[in-house]
Amino acid sequence: MTVVDHEALNNVAGNLRYQPVLDLLDAIRDKFMVRFYKKRKTVEKWKGTLVPMAKRHINNISKKLGKYEVHRCSDNRAQVNFKGRQWEVVLNEQTCTCRVWQVKGLPCIHAATFISSIMDNNWDKYVHTYFTIEKFKEAYALEIAPMLEKDKWVHKETREKIYPPIIKSPPGRPKKKNCTI
Repeated sequence: MTVVDHEALNNVAGNLRYQPVLDLLDAIRDKFMVRFYKKRKTVEKWKGTLVPMAKRHINNISKKLGKYEVHRCSDNRAQVNFKGRQWEVVLNEQTCTCRVWQVKGLPCIHAATFISSIMDNNWDKYVHTYFTIEKFKEAYALEIAPMLEKDKWVHKETREKIYPPIIKSPPGRPKKKNCTI
């Protein structure tokens, strides 16, 4: 886990991270159960095929197309110029030499310029399927079931006992702690 992953886990767990492991896991399960339900309810209100964030991106980027020039070399390939710089855009491969489209999955300003120049209003086919409402629904389709309280769990007796690991001190002299007064 990276530092960011630890911070994300700490944010989800809050003060519960100081509880025993089973209580912590149950609290995290409970938070995910509620979150998944809220996401499923939220998506019911959405219209169209793209998630709202993708729609906002396309609306914002299409307002900034102003002074870009498009020089087409085929139906799917063009060179986009702006202030002495140029980028190659290939629509059917969803690529641009700025690489923003490939990384984000959403059209960059250069791709948006080319798309608007060909008067194609169907932006859905230029956005990665990850940003569709259908994929969002798939991501949150899993129903996380509630669980019984610990005192209602079925207990099974086993012959084996599990003991904590034996902790040995590392070889060598212990390091001194720096004390500043």
